[in-house]
Amino acid sequence: MFPIRHPLVLACAAACFGLGLLLPAARSSGAQGLPEAVVAGRSGKSGEVEPWHTYNRVMQALETRYYGELPSELKLTYGALRGLLKPLDDPFTRFMDPAEYKSQHDETVGDFVGIGVYLNPKPTRSGYYSVERTLPGGPAAGAGLRTGDVILTVDGRSVKGAKLEQVSKVIRGKPGTTVRLSVYRAAAKRPMALRIARKTVEYEVVEHSMKPGNLGYVRLSLFNAHADEQVRKAILALQKAGIKGLILDLRDNPGGMLEAAIDLASRFVPPGNDAVVIVEAGGHREGARVNASKYLHLQVPLVVLIDGDSASASEILAGAIKDNHAGTLVGETTYGKGLVQSVIELPYGSAVAITSQKYLTSKGNDINRVRGRRGGVEPDVRVARTDKDVFLNKDPQLDRAMELLRTQNAARR
Repeated sequence: MFPIRHPLVLACAAACFGLGLLLPAARSSGAQGLPEAVVAGRSGKSGEVEPWHTYNRVMQALETRYYGELPSELKLTYGALRGLLKPLDDPFTRFMDPAEYKSQHDETVGDFVGIGVYLNPKPTRSGYYSVERTLPGGPAAGAGLRTGDVILTVDGRSVKGAKLEQVSKVIRGKPGTTVRLSVYRAAAKRPMALRIARKTVEYEVVEHSMKPGNLGYVRLSLFNAHADEQVRKAILALQKAGIKGLILDLRDNPGGMLEAAIDLASRFVPPGNDAVVIVEAGGHREGARVNASKYLHLQVPLVVLIDGDSASASEILAGAIKDNHAGTLVGETTYGKGLVQSVIELPYGSAVAITSQKYLTSKGNDINRVRGRRGGVEPDVRVARTDKDVFLNKDPQLDRAMELLRTQNAARR
Protein backbone atom coordinates (compact mmCIF):
# COMPACT_ATOMS: atom_id res chain seq x y z
CA MET A 1 0.00 0.00 0.00
CA PHE A 2 1.29 3.44 -0.91
CA PRO A 3 2.21 5.18 2.38
CA ILE A 4 0.19 8.11 3.69
CA ARG A 5 2.61 10.99 4.00
CA HIS A 6 0.57 13.88 5.41
CA PRO A 7 -0.47 13.42 9.07
CA LEU A 8 -3.82 15.08 8.42
CA VAL A 9 -4.70 12.42 5.86
CA LEU A 10 -4.22 9.67 8.45
CA ALA A 11 -5.98 11.56 11.22
CA CYS A 12 -8.94 12.54 9.04
CA ALA A 13 -9.29 9.04 7.64
CA ALA A 14 -9.27 7.56 11.13
CA ALA A 15 -11.85 10.05 12.34
CA CYS A 16 -14.13 9.62 9.35
CA PHE A 17 -14.10 5.83 9.13
CA GLY A 18 -14.32 5.28 12.89
CA LEU A 19 -17.16 7.65 13.73
CA GLY A 20 -19.41 4.91 15.04
CA LEU A 21 -17.31 4.78 18.23
CA LEU A 22 -17.76 8.45 19.10
CA LEU A 23 -20.39 9.74 21.50
CA PRO A 24 -21.47 13.35 22.17
CA ALA A 25 -19.88 15.01 25.17
CA ALA A 26 -21.52 17.53 27.49
CA ARG A 27 -19.88 20.49 25.77
CA SER A 28 -21.86 21.86 22.80
CA SER A 29 -21.27 23.94 19.72
CA GLY A 30 -23.76 25.06 17.11
CA ALA A 31 -23.32 25.74 13.44
CA GLN A 32 -25.83 27.17 10.98
CA GLY A 33 -28.42 27.07 13.67
CA LEU A 34 -28.03 23.42 14.62
CA PRO A 35 -28.04 22.13 18.20
CA GLU A 36 -24.76 20.25 18.40
CA ALA A 37 -22.42 18.50 20.84
CA VAL A 38 -18.64 18.76 20.42
CA VAL A 39 -16.40 15.76 20.96
CA ALA A 40 -12.69 15.23 20.34
CA GLY A 41 -11.75 12.93 17.45
CA ARG A 42 -10.03 9.61 18.20
CA SER A 43 -8.30 7.21 15.84
CA GLY A 44 -9.31 3.57 15.64
CA LYS A 45 -6.91 0.62 15.39
CA SER A 46 -4.23 0.91 12.77
CA GLY A 47 -4.28 -1.40 9.79
CA GLU A 48 -5.06 -1.64 6.14
CA VAL A 49 -8.57 -0.44 5.34
CA GLU A 50 -9.73 -0.49 1.74
CA PRO A 51 -10.88 3.17 1.60
CA TRP A 52 -7.42 4.29 2.75
CA HIS A 53 -5.80 2.09 0.11
CA THR A 54 -8.03 3.56 -2.61
CA TYR A 55 -7.33 7.09 -1.45
CA ASN A 56 -3.58 6.49 -1.57
CA ARG A 57 -3.77 4.93 -5.02
CA VAL A 58 -5.57 8.03 -6.32
CA MET A 59 -3.09 10.36 -4.61
CA GLN A 60 -0.21 8.42 -6.12
CA ALA A 61 -1.78 8.58 -9.57
CA LEU A 62 -2.34 12.31 -9.27
CA GLU A 63 1.25 12.96 -8.22
CA THR A 64 2.75 10.86 -11.01
CA ARG A 65 0.30 11.43 -13.86
CA TYR A 66 -1.67 14.68 -13.42
CA TYR A 67 -0.83 17.10 -16.22
CA GLY A 68 -1.61 20.38 -14.41
CA GLU A 69 -0.44 21.88 -11.13
CA LEU A 70 -1.79 20.03 -8.11
CA PRO A 71 -3.22 21.79 -5.06
CA SER A 72 -1.60 21.01 -1.72
CA GLU A 73 -2.24 17.64 -0.07
CA LEU A 74 -4.22 19.53 2.56
CA LYS A 75 -6.65 20.97 -0.02
CA LEU A 76 -6.97 17.59 -1.71
CA THR A 77 -7.76 15.97 1.64
CA TYR A 78 -10.40 18.60 2.44
CA GLY A 79 -11.97 17.94 -0.96
CA ALA A 80 -11.89 14.19 -0.33
CA LEU A 81 -13.67 14.63 3.01
CA ARG A 82 -16.41 16.73 1.45
CA GLY A 83 -16.80 14.09 -1.24
CA LEU A 84 -16.95 11.34 1.39
CA LEU A 85 -19.97 12.99 3.04
CA LYS A 86 -21.86 13.91 -0.14
CA PRO A 87 -23.46 10.47 -0.78
CA LEU A 88 -25.19 10.72 2.62
CA ASP A 89 -27.53 13.32 1.10
CA ASP A 90 -27.64 15.02 4.51
CA PRO A 91 -27.13 18.80 4.40
CA PHE A 92 -26.37 18.84 8.13
CA THR A 93 -23.52 16.32 7.98
CA ARG A 94 -20.65 18.42 6.65
CA PHE A 95 -16.92 19.06 6.74
CA MET A 96 -15.65 22.45 7.91
CA ASP A 97 -12.20 23.76 7.05
CA PRO A 98 -10.37 25.74 9.78
CA ALA A 99 -11.85 29.10 8.73
CA GLU A 100 -15.40 27.73 8.57
CA TYR A 101 -15.08 25.93 11.89
CA LYS A 102 -13.56 28.92 13.68
CA SER A 103 -16.33 31.18 12.41
CA GLN A 104 -19.14 28.90 13.60
CA HIS A 105 -17.32 28.13 16.86
CA ASP A 106 -16.84 31.82 17.70
CA GLU A 107 -20.48 32.54 16.91
CA THR A 108 -21.80 29.67 18.99
CA VAL A 109 -19.47 30.11 21.96
CA GLY A 110 -20.53 33.75 21.84
CA ASP A 111 -17.18 35.53 22.04
CA PHE A 112 -14.87 36.98 19.42
CA VAL A 113 -11.85 39.25 19.35
CA GLY A 114 -12.63 42.51 17.61
CA ILE A 115 -13.86 46.03 18.20
CA GLY A 116 -17.56 45.41 18.80
CA VAL A 117 -19.12 46.64 15.59
CA TYR A 118 -21.81 45.26 13.29
CA LEU A 119 -21.52 46.20 9.62
CA ASN A 120 -24.47 46.62 7.29
CA PRO A 121 -24.35 43.54 4.99
CA LYS A 122 -25.40 45.67 2.03
CA PRO A 123 -22.49 47.76 0.67
CA THR A 124 -22.87 51.40 -0.25
CA ARG A 125 -23.07 52.46 -3.90
CA SER A 126 -19.37 53.18 -3.77
CA GLY A 127 -18.57 49.64 -2.62
CA TYR A 128 -17.83 50.27 1.08
CA TYR A 129 -19.57 49.02 4.23
CA SER A 130 -21.27 51.21 6.78
CA VAL A 131 -21.66 50.69 10.52
CA GLU A 132 -25.06 49.23 11.37
CA ARG A 133 -24.51 49.49 15.11
CA THR A 134 -21.82 49.28 17.79
CA LEU A 135 -21.93 47.23 20.96
CA PRO A 136 -22.53 49.40 24.04
CA GLY A 137 -19.33 49.62 26.05
CA GLY A 138 -17.29 48.03 23.25
CA PRO A 139 -14.01 49.39 21.84
CA ALA A 140 -15.65 50.87 18.72
CA ALA A 141 -18.27 52.77 20.70
CA GLY A 142 -15.59 54.02 23.09
CA ALA A 143 -13.48 55.29 20.19
CA GLY A 144 -16.40 57.29 18.78
CA LEU A 145 -17.49 55.06 15.89
CA ARG A 146 -21.17 55.66 15.15
CA THR A 147 -24.05 54.09 13.26
CA GLY A 148 -23.90 55.25 9.63
CA ASP A 149 -20.13 55.75 9.54
CA VAL A 150 -18.59 54.32 6.36
CA ILE A 151 -15.31 52.40 6.67
CA LEU A 152 -12.92 53.45 3.90
CA THR A 153 -9.62 51.84 4.89
CA VAL A 154 -8.36 49.32 7.45
CA ASP A 155 -4.73 49.70 8.50
CA GLY A 156 -4.12 51.97 5.54
CA ARG A 157 -5.60 49.63 2.91
CA SER A 158 -8.77 50.46 1.00
CA VAL A 159 -11.64 48.02 1.47
CA LYS A 160 -13.57 49.27 -1.55
CA GLY A 161 -15.17 46.36 -3.38
CA ALA A 162 -14.11 43.80 -0.77
CA LYS A 163 -16.48 41.14 0.53
CA LEU A 164 -18.05 41.64 3.94
CA GLU A 165 -16.22 38.59 5.32
CA GLN A 166 -12.89 40.03 4.18
CA VAL A 167 -13.54 43.37 5.86
CA SER A 168 -14.62 41.69 9.10
CA LYS A 169 -11.54 39.47 9.05
CA VAL A 170 -9.04 42.33 8.78
CA ILE A 171 -10.82 44.33 11.47
CA ARG A 172 -10.54 41.41 13.87
CA GLY A 173 -7.22 40.26 15.28
CA LYS A 174 -5.41 39.36 18.46
CA PRO A 175 -6.56 40.90 21.76
CA GLY A 176 -4.54 43.92 22.79
CA THR A 177 -3.54 44.86 19.24
CA THR A 178 -4.90 47.95 17.51
CA VAL A 179 -6.56 48.53 14.17
CA ARG A 180 -6.50 51.83 12.28
CA LEU A 181 -9.69 52.87 10.48
CA SER A 182 -10.35 55.69 8.06
CA VAL A 183 -14.03 56.56 8.34
CA TYR A 184 -16.36 58.79 6.34
CA ARG A 185 -19.08 60.58 8.30
CA ALA A 186 -21.68 62.65 6.51
CA ALA A 187 -21.39 65.55 8.97
CA ALA A 188 -17.60 65.68 8.73
CA LYS A 189 -15.67 67.66 6.12
CA ARG A 190 -12.95 65.02 5.71
CA PRO A 191 -12.40 61.35 6.59
CA MET A 192 -11.77 60.62 10.26
CA ALA A 193 -8.84 58.54 11.51
CA LEU A 194 -9.57 56.21 14.43
CA ARG A 195 -7.22 53.87 16.27
CA ILE A 196 -9.14 51.17 18.16
CA ALA A 197 -7.79 48.48 20.50
CA ARG A 198 -9.12 44.98 19.92
CA LYS A 199 -10.43 42.90 22.80
CA THR A 200 -12.65 39.89 23.46
CA VAL A 201 -16.24 40.95 22.80
CA GLU A 202 -19.46 39.12 23.59
CA TYR A 203 -21.95 38.61 20.77
CA GLU A 204 -25.24 40.37 21.41
CA VAL A 205 -28.00 37.99 20.39
CA VAL A 206 -30.85 39.68 22.28
CA GLU A 207 -32.69 42.94 21.67
CA HIS A 208 -35.46 44.17 23.93
CA SER A 209 -37.86 47.11 24.05
CA MET A 210 -41.17 48.24 25.46
CA LYS A 211 -44.11 48.22 23.05
CA PRO A 212 -47.31 50.31 23.46
CA GLY A 213 -49.46 49.21 26.36
CA ASN A 214 -46.46 48.19 28.49
CA LEU A 215 -45.90 45.06 26.44
CA GLY A 216 -42.35 43.75 26.68
CA TYR A 217 -40.60 42.61 23.49
CA VAL A 218 -37.52 40.34 23.39
CA ARG A 219 -35.94 39.24 20.13
CA LEU A 220 -33.47 36.32 20.16
CA SER A 221 -31.37 35.88 17.02
CA LEU A 222 -29.22 32.85 17.97
CA PHE A 223 -28.95 30.20 20.68
CA ASN A 224 -25.31 30.66 21.66
CA ALA A 225 -23.59 30.27 25.03
CA HIS A 226 -24.75 33.72 26.18
CA ALA A 227 -28.36 33.51 24.94
CA ASP A 228 -29.94 32.32 28.18
CA GLU A 229 -28.29 34.97 30.36
CA GLN A 230 -28.97 37.76 27.87
CA VAL A 231 -32.66 36.79 27.67
CA ARG A 232 -32.88 36.63 31.47
CA LYS A 233 -31.41 40.10 31.85
CA ALA A 234 -33.72 41.52 29.18
CA ILE A 235 -36.82 40.07 30.83
CA LEU A 236 -35.78 41.26 34.29
CA ALA A 237 -35.25 44.79 32.92
CA LEU A 238 -38.70 44.72 31.31
CA GLN A 239 -40.31 43.37 34.48
CA LYS A 240 -38.72 46.18 36.45
CA ALA A 241 -40.29 48.63 33.98
CA GLY A 242 -43.71 47.13 34.67
CA ILE A 243 -44.64 44.97 31.66
CA LYS A 244 -48.19 43.62 31.32
CA GLY A 245 -47.29 40.99 28.72
CA LEU A 246 -44.22 39.50 27.04
CA ILE A 247 -43.46 38.81 23.36
CA LEU A 248 -40.55 36.47 22.57
CA ASP A 249 -39.54 36.79 18.91
CA LEU A 250 -37.89 33.67 17.45
CA ARG A 251 -38.48 34.55 13.81
CA ASP A 252 -35.49 34.03 11.48
CA ASN A 253 -33.65 32.33 14.35
CA PRO A 254 -31.71 29.36 12.89
CA GLY A 255 -31.04 27.75 16.28
CA GLY A 256 -27.70 26.99 17.88
CA MET A 257 -26.73 25.11 21.03
CA LEU A 258 -28.93 22.34 22.39
CA GLU A 259 -28.07 23.29 25.99
CA ALA A 260 -29.11 26.89 25.34
CA ALA A 261 -32.52 25.69 24.10
CA ILE A 262 -33.00 23.60 27.26
CA ASP A 263 -31.90 26.49 29.49
CA LEU A 264 -34.33 28.88 27.83
CA ALA A 265 -37.18 26.38 27.93
CA SER A 266 -36.49 26.20 31.67
CA ARG A 267 -37.23 29.93 31.93
CA PHE A 268 -40.84 29.48 30.75
CA VAL A 269 -41.87 25.82 31.25
CA PRO A 270 -42.93 24.87 34.80
CA PRO A 271 -40.57 22.52 36.70
CA GLY A 272 -41.13 18.78 36.37
CA ASN A 273 -41.60 18.83 32.60
CA ASP A 274 -39.29 17.88 29.74
CA ALA A 275 -37.76 20.54 27.53
CA VAL A 276 -37.07 18.06 24.71
CA VAL A 277 -36.88 14.31 24.06
CA ILE A 278 -33.62 13.00 22.58
CA VAL A 279 -33.67 9.87 20.40
CA GLU A 280 -30.34 8.04 20.05
CA ALA A 281 -29.23 6.26 16.89
CA GLY A 282 -30.37 2.92 18.34
CA GLY A 283 -33.86 4.25 19.09
CA HIS A 284 -33.43 4.86 22.84
CA ARG A 285 -35.45 7.87 24.02
CA GLU A 286 -34.62 10.07 26.96
CA GLY A 287 -36.31 13.25 28.08
CA ALA A 288 -34.23 16.25 29.09
CA ARG A 289 -35.89 17.90 32.08
CA VAL A 290 -36.12 21.65 32.47
CA ASN A 291 -33.89 23.19 35.14
CA ALA A 292 -36.23 24.20 37.96
CA SER A 293 -33.77 26.77 39.31
CA LYS A 294 -34.07 28.82 36.10
CA TYR A 295 -37.87 29.13 36.09
CA LEU A 296 -38.91 32.80 35.91
CA HIS A 297 -42.46 32.44 37.29
CA LEU A 298 -43.81 34.96 34.79
CA GLN A 299 -46.86 36.74 36.11
CA VAL A 300 -47.84 38.04 32.68
CA PRO A 301 -49.06 36.25 29.51
CA LEU A 302 -46.46 35.14 26.94
CA VAL A 303 -46.66 35.13 23.13
CA VAL A 304 -43.94 33.58 20.97
CA LEU A 305 -43.45 34.69 17.36
CA ILE A 306 -42.31 31.98 14.90
CA ASP A 307 -41.93 31.63 11.13
CA GLY A 308 -40.57 29.27 8.49
CA ASP A 309 -37.00 30.26 9.33
CA SER A 310 -37.33 29.44 13.03
CA ALA A 311 -35.30 26.25 13.14
CA SER A 312 -33.65 23.68 15.36
CA ALA A 313 -33.17 25.09 18.88
CA SER A 314 -35.92 27.63 18.12
CA GLU A 315 -38.26 24.70 17.50
CA ILE A 316 -37.23 22.99 20.73
CA LEU A 317 -38.12 26.13 22.71
CA ALA A 318 -41.32 26.85 20.78
CA GLY A 319 -42.39 23.20 21.02
CA ALA A 320 -41.78 23.07 24.77
CA ILE A 321 -43.78 26.24 25.36
CA LYS A 322 -46.66 24.98 23.19
CA ASP A 323 -46.72 21.44 24.62
CA ASN A 324 -46.81 22.73 28.20
CA HIS A 325 -49.26 25.58 27.53
CA ALA A 326 -46.74 28.12 28.80
CA GLY A 327 -47.55 30.61 26.05
CA THR A 328 -49.24 31.17 22.69
CA LEU A 329 -47.41 30.65 19.38
CA VAL A 330 -48.19 33.21 16.68
CA GLY A 331 -46.97 33.27 13.08
CA GLU A 332 -46.21 30.45 10.64
CA THR A 333 -45.06 26.82 10.83
CA THR A 334 -41.39 26.52 11.77
CA TYR A 335 -38.68 25.06 9.53
CA GLY A 336 -38.90 21.41 10.62
CA LYS A 337 -35.37 20.43 11.64
CA GLY A 338 -35.36 17.78 14.35
CA LEU A 339 -31.81 16.45 14.08
CA VAL A 340 -28.76 16.86 16.32
CA GLN A 341 -25.17 16.99 15.05
CA SER A 342 -22.00 15.93 16.86
CA VAL A 343 -18.97 18.02 15.93
CA ILE A 344 -15.74 16.04 15.79
CA GLU A 345 -12.68 18.25 15.95
CA LEU A 346 -9.91 17.25 13.53
CA PRO A 347 -6.23 18.23 13.29
CA TYR A 348 -5.17 21.66 12.03
CA GLY A 349 -8.39 23.35 13.20
CA SER A 350 -10.88 21.60 10.90
CA ALA A 351 -13.95 19.65 12.01
CA VAL A 352 -16.73 17.44 10.76
CA ALA A 353 -20.39 17.64 11.87
CA ILE A 354 -22.22 14.30 11.90
CA THR A 355 -25.97 13.86 12.37
CA SER A 356 -26.02 11.61 15.43
CA GLN A 357 -29.36 12.09 17.21
CA LYS A 358 -32.95 13.09 16.63
CA TYR A 359 -35.10 15.18 18.91
CA LEU A 360 -38.84 15.29 19.54
CA THR A 361 -40.76 18.07 21.23
CA SER A 362 -41.26 17.76 24.97
CA LYS A 363 -44.45 15.69 24.55
CA GLY A 364 -42.89 13.40 21.93
CA ASN A 365 -44.03 15.08 18.71
CA ASP A 366 -41.81 14.43 15.68
CA ILE A 367 -41.38 17.74 13.85
CA ASN A 368 -38.52 16.75 11.52
CA ARG A 369 -39.09 17.58 7.86
CA VAL A 370 -38.81 14.55 5.55
CA ARG A 371 -39.98 13.70 2.05
CA GLY A 372 -43.76 13.62 2.13
CA ARG A 373 -44.10 15.46 5.46
CA ARG A 374 -43.75 19.20 6.02
CA GLY A 375 -42.78 18.93 9.68
CA GLY A 376 -42.27 21.92 11.94
CA VAL A 377 -44.06 23.32 14.97
CA GLU A 378 -47.51 24.64 14.14
CA PRO A 379 -48.54 28.05 15.53
CA ASP A 380 -51.59 28.37 17.74
CA VAL A 381 -52.59 31.47 15.79
CA ARG A 382 -51.60 31.46 12.12
CA VAL A 383 -50.61 34.87 10.74
CA ALA A 384 -48.54 35.38 7.58
CA ARG A 385 -46.07 38.17 6.90
CA THR A 386 -45.59 38.75 3.18
CA ASP A 387 -42.69 40.28 1.28
CA LYS A 388 -44.94 43.26 0.66
CA ASP A 389 -45.43 43.66 4.43
CA VAL A 390 -41.67 43.66 4.92
CA PHE A 391 -41.19 46.20 2.12
CA LEU A 392 -43.83 48.48 3.65
CA ASN A 393 -42.33 47.94 7.13
CA LYS A 394 -45.53 46.30 8.35
CA ASP A 395 -45.57 43.45 10.86
CA PRO A 396 -49.02 41.82 11.12
CA GLN A 397 -47.56 39.01 13.25
CA LEU A 398 -46.30 41.40 15.89
CA ASP A 399 -49.55 43.36 15.70
CA ARG A 400 -51.55 40.17 16.32
CA ALA A 401 -49.29 39.24 19.24
CA MET A 402 -49.90 42.60 20.92
CA GLU A 403 -53.63 42.29 20.27
CA LEU A 404 -53.68 38.84 21.90
CA LEU A 405 -51.84 40.10 24.97
CA ARG A 406 -54.23 43.01 25.37
CA THR A 407 -57.20 40.64 25.07
CA GLN A 408 -55.72 38.17 27.59
CA ASN A 409 -55.00 40.99 30.05
CA ALA A 410 -58.56 42.28 29.70
CA ALA A 411 -59.94 38.81 30.40
CA ARG A 412 -57.86 38.52 33.58
CA ARG A 413 -59.30 41.66 35.17
